[in-house]
Amino acid sequence: MRNVDWQLQLRRYGVALAALAAAAGFRWLLGPLLGAGEHPHTLTFGALALTAWYTGSGPAAAVALAGYAADQALFIDDVPLTSTTGLVGAGLYAVACAAIIGTAAAARRGRKRAESDARRASAENRRLEREAGELRTAKRAAREQYEKIRRLADAVPTLLWASDAGGACTFVNDEWVAFTGEDRQALTGDGWTRPIHPDDRELVTHTLAAAGEHREAFTVLYRMRHQDGGYRWIVHRARPCLASGGELTGFVGALTDITEEKAAEETLREADRRKDEFLATVAHELRNPLAPIRYAAQILRLKDAPDSAHDRARDVIDRQVQHLSRLVDDLLDVSRITLGRLLLQTTEVELGEVIESAVEASRTLIDASRHTLSVVLPPEPVRVEADPTRLAQVFINLLNNAAKYTPPGGHISLSAAREGDTIVVKVKDTGIGIAPEVLPRVFDTFTRIDHSAERAQAGLGIGLSLARHLVELHGGHIEAHSEGLGRGSEFVVTLPAYIRSDAADASDRPANGGESPRERVLRILVADNNADAAESLSVLLKAAGHETYIAHDGLQAVEASKRIHPDIVLLEIGLPRLNGYEVARAIRARANGSRPKIIALTGWGHGDRQRAAEAGFDKHLTKPVDPVVLKHLVEQRDGSGRSERV
Repeated sequence: MRNVDWQLQLRRYGVALAALAAAAGFRWLLGPLLGAGEHPHTLTFGALALTAWYTGSGPAAAVALAGYAADQALFIDDVPLTSTTGLVGAGLYAVACAAIIGTAAAARRGRKRAESDARRASAENRRLEREAGELRTAKRAAREQYEKIRRLADAVPTLLWASDAGGACTFVNDEWVAFTGEDRQALTGDGWTRPIHPDDRELVTHTLAAAGEHREAFTVLYRMRHQDGGYRWIVHRARPCLASGGELTGFVGALTDITEEKAAEETLREADRRKDEFLATVAHELRNPLAPIRYAAQILRLKDAPDSAHDRARDVIDRQVQHLSRLVDDLLDVSRITLGRLLLQTTEVELGEVIESAVEASRTLIDASRHTLSVVLPPEPVRVEADPTRLAQVFINLLNNAAKYTPPGGHISLSAAREGDTIVVKVKDTGIGIAPEVLPRVFDTFTRIDHSAERAQAGLGIGLSLARHLVELHGGHIEAHSEGLGRGSEFVVTLPAYIRSDAADASDRPANGGESPRERVLRILVADNNADAAESLSVLLKAAGHETYIAHDGLQAVEASKRIHPDIVLLEIGLPRLNGYEVARAIRARANGSRPKIIALTGWGHGDRQRAAEAGFDKHLTKPVDPVVLKHLVEQRDGSGRSERV
């Protein structure tokens, strides 16, 4: 390194001496022009300035000294150095040289700084160009990556979106645009909330704002307008995007259409509800026949009961056992149809005979409700290939439904006619009608047209479903028509004139109640719309020495209580016209100082207990009632001789 420095210094001094020699040579050559003693230092000063600027102060000082000596020896002859003139001249020469060297040195430093600045600027430019190139490459890569992600987002069959920190939408994918039918630009900003259902919009925006405040993910369920104009159920899931410092920069999320899942969930919920309702109804329908059977059996045990009472008790047992058999058969038929195991025993039969059989089977229920029935058959016999028992059950079911769902004193008509290659049978009534929302599912299993407590004979909700399956197994179809509640109903069965097929049957349901005896004579009002239950219970109580009065609907029960002032009221909850709750309230309101014991008799189980207590019942009993329990309740009195509340 030192050798390099000395070589550099030698080159500098060599350049300086060469410049001085050149200046002296030129001065000597220009001597004739400049004169012998004129301007001796002019070219020396030039060599000095060049040397100072190019090689630095050290070589320049050497040139100044050597130049003065050369100029003194070659071009200044008459002025000794020790003279005043010589000293002044030497001083001025020194000052001039110093000025030249200083100026040149400053210029040289400025040049070096400029060169250094230029080098630094060049290096900085190269760095900036390199970084700019890298930035352009990164931007290009980011654009390509963004396009890849966008194409991926557009290929996903899910609605995707992104927003800024304020919740304004910055991106939606093609699926979102296709789902809503909206322009992509219109969905940016707050536009993405426009398709949300107005009732759900506040929920969504509030959820998003709360998630932004807490910088957390969120899930929200709402309805969003589809491009077809309808609303679909959406589950919206989103996660926050956070900067390295934890600041919220926005959200990204996905929306999933769960309309089908919601519909399936609702279907399952409805099926579960109908199943529970069906099980409760089965329990109710099975309990009701058991009540009169139990009372009748108790009557048969009474040795001192008249023979007529024993006969009626046997008839009651026979009728109710038949009814229980029909209920069980209906339930088994539902299972057979569901499993595809129900077979028809078809033969060629005359339609009129099947209809006459159905009318005869339904006549008791129709007459009990004081309905009028008109039957119109074709003038000529019409023969069909059918299972006569199963086909008759279809018409029995329709007639029984008409009787049950028509207020007392109504009219039912049954007509049959041949229309081309088909036979059309219509059953029409003046009953309660069918609500428009129920009509489409009236033939579904477990569907009950009327759920009110007054209509205790509403059935299991499987009769019409069985009728539909039976008709379809015969190769026909069945329709229900109604102009609405209170406007009556019409069921139309269409069958082919000649049939080969499988089939099944249908059935019906009733309602019941019952009770027990005592020693002291009490006035007991028995209110039950099931005639067998009311009569058998009345006989049982009369055999125990009590006075009994019977009412078959709510209004009769209220009027009878005002007339006879009963000690005990045995009250079926599911009475027509006024239900048991309304009857109990009316009796309590008109007690006029007396307070009869009111005992609820029902097949509906424990669910009515709270409501019964609020209506004024003293006790709630589920059919069939144990006669011993009923006897104990009837005999239980308070100190004043009145029935004690239990």
